[in-house]
Amino acid sequence: MLVLVVLLLGAVLPAPGMAVDPATSVAGSGKAWFAGDIQSQVGLNCLILGAPYSEIMVQGSGSYGGLSGIPAVNQGYWVAFLVSVPGNPCGPGTSMVQTDLALPAGTTFDDSRPIRCFGKPRNSSDFIELTGSRWDAFGSQGDYCPADPFPSSVVSGGLQVGYRPVVNGQMFQVFVPVRSSQSLNGIAGSRAFRWYSTATGVYENPGVSTTWATVLAAPTGGSPAFIESKTGALPFWKANAPTTPQDTRSRVETWLNLYTNNLGGTLCFEIRRQSNSSALVTCSDNAGLGFNGSIAPNQPVVQVNPAPGDSTGPTGGYVPVAFLPAEWGTPVNLIWKFTPSSGSVVTKTIPFTILNGPDVDADGVADASDACPGVKGTLANGCLPPPAEDPDRDGVYGATDLCPALDGRGAFNGCPGGVVQSAPGGGQQSSGTSTVPSSGAGPVAGPSRASIKAPVTLKVTAGARGRITAVGRIPAATARALRVPEVVARGSALARRPGVVPLRLAPTGAAKRQAKKLRGVVMTVAVKVPGRAGASTITILLT
Repeated sequence: MLVLVVLLLGAVLPAPGMAVDPATSVAGSGKAWFAGDIQSQVGLNCLILGAPYSEIMVQGSGSYGGLSGIPAVNQGYWVAFLVSVPGNPCGPGTSMVQTDLALPAGTTFDDSRPIRCFGKPRNSSDFIELTGSRWDAFGSQGDYCPADPFPSSVVSGGLQVGYRPVVNGQMFQVFVPVRSSQSLNGIAGSRAFRWYSTATGVYENPGVSTTWATVLAAPTGGSPAFIESKTGALPFWKANAPTTPQDTRSRVETWLNLYTNNLGGTLCFEIRRQSNSSALVTCSDNAGLGFNGSIAPNQPVVQVNPAPGDSTGPTGGYVPVAFLPAEWGTPVNLIWKFTPSSGSVVTKTIPFTILNGPDVDADGVADASDACPGVKGTLANGCLPPPAEDPDRDGVYGATDLCPALDGRGAFNGCPGGVVQSAPGGGQQSSGTSTVPSSGAGPVAGPSRASIKAPVTLKVTAGARGRITAVGRIPAATARALRVPEVVARGSALARRPGVVPLRLAPTGAAKRQAKKLRGVVMTVAVKVPGRAGASTITILLT
């Protein structure tokens, strides 16, 4: 079994091409990116000898940026999602990963620029570009990177941004061009990009990575401000740190983004006990700790990046200090201060609790409180979820597996091709995939049944003279099972004014020759209407 896994791992990504840095390739060098939280999904490792066990299977982290400063209203920028598979999924060692994106208010996909995708092969330190490349796995093929996003079946009003295999040891990153028509106030205004990863090989779907989004009213102007895109402080235990003459193993890593409005000034930090505001560290201590907070003018965004070595945390953050045992378990505030060359001092307070003693497995739960001190857990008690049953070993678990005796071969519902056969006595097959409701109020409405060869009648409630376009997509798993393209119909019509517009959907590709196969399949039709950003949807049952 292990040999079979190794052979498949080498086959999923295309042959190595020119090594690239994804962020630089997309946006150019020296651009600012703002990272979000890391999400982890747990699954069953059943590729080892002995009893299967739970492990972190799929991880993902979002980010946004790609400009010299913080995005402003009506500027084009990028939102990205990095996926990795550190675990060994059941089945052939591959997780099929679908990525969906929920955008903050006033933010839309920018179709003037292409979606870009990159992958890092197993046992390689280099990324290669996958835009325009196709994957081949489980006897099926598909695009790593969709030309356009489609309405999400995971989050209402969201976008689906592709579906592809990612194997143990590989990484995949997708960049989506966006544009915001209003300012966004990040965590203070509950404005965020949320990436949803739906994967095989994990116990629960979807995983969610949140990146708090800040968009300025204008590229320059306004007052300096701290920009928080993720959790601001993470206590951790560095097991190999010196313990003599002082124990320096209990530490914290932090991340900082500062909008300066091109003003110079001085940046410093303090750490104070929450109980009485007494200081553990003051700004006057910073120089002795090796922190240089001098900021030259004409730098719109300043990000604190650690020097390689002891000041770098486990996830790449800056480590300002270590805490002595007398302070272990103490709730404190990390307070950043920026004193600009003109104007008022700006502060940012980040509360956290100093880790209370050793944390050997580095999961953020001190050993004294950790029910599983030797395992990096995801639960509050420091453990991983217990192993789940997977009789067909396809990486789909419990009630989610609608075909528990059959290997689903990459289908999220555990059925080959995603198709669930009806119970004896009649009934039609189902794709096993949720259909998508109209997004928001939506400019279109449509029938629940239609023929792929017959017109679909649309009511245009937000009208402007122009051409309506529509693309009909069936679920990816159903498409693989029927061996037809995911996009099976296209159509267009001229909307001269608001009202009822007949739109004829014409089969494309193999669907022209295999229309009978499509009967009984639910298809999502994404319709773009003049005067409306994005696409609204209807769902039809092909008869």
